[in-house]
Amino acid sequence: MPYRIRRRSKAAYTTSRLTLEGSRRIGLGKTLLGMLRSRWEDLLDGFWLVPGLVAATGFLLALALLGLDHLFPFARLPIGFSGSAATARSLLSTIAGALITVAGLVFSVTMVALQLVSSQFTSRALRGILSNRLNQVVTGGLVGIFTYCMFILVAIRDKGEGDSTQFVPALSVSMAFLLAFVGLILLMMFIGYTSQSLQVSHITADIAGKTLRSLAHRYPGVGYEQWNDDGKQLLNEWEKSESPTGIYAASAGYVQTISLQLLASVAHKADLRLSLRVCPGDFVTPETIVADVWPADAVDTAIVEAIQNCISVSRERDMLQDPSFGVRQLADIALRALSHAINDPTTAVLAIGYLEAIFERIAGEDPLADILRLKGDECAIVARYVTFEEYLQVFVEIGRYAWENARVVNVLLDAVAHIAEAVVSHNRPERLLLLGRIAAAIALPAIQQAKTTLDRTSIREHLHNVERITGTESIVLERRG
Repeated sequence: MPYRIRRRSKAAYTTSRLTLEGSRRIGLGKTLLGMLRSRWEDLLDGFWLVPGLVAATGFLLALALLGLDHLFPFARLPIGFSGSAATARSLLSTIAGALITVAGLVFSVTMVALQLVSSQFTSRALRGILSNRLNQVVTGGLVGIFTYCMFILVAIRDKGEGDSTQFVPALSVSMAFLLAFVGLILLMMFIGYTSQSLQVSHITADIAGKTLRSLAHRYPGVGYEQWNDDGKQLLNEWEKSESPTGIYAASAGYVQTISLQLLASVAHKADLRLSLRVCPGDFVTPETIVADVWPADAVDTAIVEAIQNCISVSRERDMLQDPSFGVRQLADIALRALSHAINDPTTAVLAIGYLEAIFERIAGEDPLADILRLKGDECAIVARYVTFEEYLQVFVEIGRYAWENARVVNVLLDAVAHIAEAVVSHNRPERLLLLGRIAAAIALPAIQQAKTTLDRTSIREHLHNVERITGTESIVLERRG
């Protein structure tokens, strides 16, 4: 069996890189289904599936109406087209040429919008622009109308062309005339929506909304029994019994999704204990251990393949199981706005406000269970997830760039104070100490960098408000000393 094992000391790990060649598959059908589900969101967010499906309706509509034109003489009706074949060709050619020109305009505007969002805000927000359903439908609709006109155009026949009699599809040509107006409506909708969607208030609100919805599907969360026991203590007990086998990532990229249900199924069938070292949003390489498995002698190539397939790795992140990606986008917008090249503190304040809304939601939730019991105490999964402290670190990161701007610093401190109030109202006092330290890390350097006495006094007042709520004044005084 082609694999590599590296032995270390007792405190270290026994790791193995196992290939996928020539192995039987454990629950391969379920694993492939999980992979397809994780890719479905990528397909919907791309700029070809939805536009392609919409454009295909133009071809199907052309076939359907041409069939009706062969069956019924719509030219005799008042609503039908009654012109000659030459007139029909001229009309369809004009509509097709105009619509493909408009489609090119839409593509050009989209490219300009992507460039503006990338340079002004953050390149990580481009996915939201491309995945917008209106943009996809407009693009597909314009191409679909062009396709429709072209198919109707080639179906028109004059007298004397071969053995065929004259055929002018009156209903199909009339529909093309109506679709031309539909194309104009789509163009107006696209221009109106694009002008609105490029506003920073719309971009930040859209990212925050997706992030808040992602929190409802946050990893981990499966239908197995979950315990709030200390996962580190359980891992210490497992490591004392024997060294685990480390499972490497299949490829380099971001962990996009982890199917805990499929992992639980693999662990249950093979009587395994698993410890996940990564969570959605982490970057891995083929040299990164993504999971530790006990007992080590139970691991074979088939199990490694099944575990690797349960951890989807992609070139980019999404918010299907990774709300921290939305937090990262908002933080990047704030950081870009505070740069000397952009110098837009109002945009930074807006992004901080949406970050506050997200953190207030997280602050009121119960901590995620990191131990999932599958079969008594013999089979379990210890999961890793983004902690409350890791989320809040973006405030400290923004604070480093805002030390010279008292307004932004005060907004950060106010956000921490509001999050602390949410913690108190939801009876999570263990998080108050962390919030006090975050506030001190933001405020103390800003006080030293403040250019005026008024700025220093204002920052101290906002810091004192956080200290009052969190009860961390002694810690702040110690840091000042």
